[in-house]
Amino acid sequence: MLHARVPIHHESLDAAAGGARGRATSVEFLRQLLVDSGALPDRDEHLSRLERSIAAVLETCHPDDTSIIQQYATWRVLATARSRVSAGRPSQAVAPPALGNVVAAARFLAWIRSQNFPAQAVTQTAVDRWLIDNPSYRNVLAVFLRWASRRHLLPAIEVAARQNWPPRDLAPAAHQMHLLRGLLHDDNVAACDRLAGCLVLLYGQPLSRICQLRLTDVDLRTETVTLRLGDTPLELPPRIADLAREAVADRLTSIPPGISKGFTQSPTWLFPGRPSTRPAGAESLRRRLAALGVVAVRSTRNTALITLAREVPPVVLADLLGLTIGAAVRWRELSGGTWGSYIAERQV
Repeated sequence: MLHARVPIHHESLDAAAGGARGRATSVEFLRQLLVDSGALPDRDEHLSRLERSIAAVLETCHPDDTSIIQQYATWRVLATARSRVSAGRPSQAVAPPALGNVVAAARFLAWIRSQNFPAQAVTQTAVDRWLIDNPSYRNVLAVFLRWASRRHLLPAIEVAARQNWPPRDLAPAAHQMHLLRGLLHDDNVAACDRLAGCLVLLYGQPLSRICQLRLTDVDLRTETVTLRLGDTPLELPPRIADLAREAVADRLTSIPPGISKGFTQSPTWLFPGRPSTRPAGAESLRRRLAALGVVAVRSTRNTALITLAREVPPVVLADLLGLTIGAAVRWRELSGGTWGSYIAERQV
């Protein structure tokens, strides 16, 4: 592919991947071989891709808007993203919303320019008009406007953030249980996909967290199988324990053949991506679950959490599922409120 005519650098592989970037499987597999062999230093591909995507957004900006967007991307968006990754958040979950922040700011300034407003004289009315057509950007635009006003780049304009609590979407409990039974009994579906679906439907786990699970998070050393989602391992029910055993066994027998055995490390991720030395992406897992009928992930997670909150004390729930104690308490309060009777008793 490179024919030894260019230096072995990450940038050379980025150029070889072209517009496909992280989706160029062969290039990413070669990259991982070079990293594992020591020929290339390791790097966070999601953060690296975020930086390149931001650079692409800047290329589309009006020259007079480039400076403010570049400052915002560098000192607010990228700095926050790196800080969250350093604190332990998975970069594949951090990078997409970070890019969305930059895209929203760029689109807003482009629209302001199209309306012949000087950016420094933008009004509350103009912001409200833009949000009518772009309601999904309300929260991220609020962050950008606060940042820009503190630096006297834009006037101080208030944007009321959209309230995400209490959650508005719940999946019908009967439908949720129907999906769960199907995953538990359909042997024609890969065990890893069935296990991922069960973690969403029964334990309300976010896809970004599921993707980060490692083989070492599953303990098969005793008849009772445990899975570490929070500080204390969670004991899995028998049928889900069987799925976990099968998923681990499939993963351990899926080491790529040939030259990769000489370089790649032992399997790490319970839900591998491409290359298999990296975890699967949340969007990829979302598509796989959608094919199994688990389409509305957010609403099914909400249903699972509100159901568990009715049965498990907040301290225990937080400890087992990796929630903050504040989040667990809020789910507990909600489960006893007007929606408490919405969830039927579970029979799996």
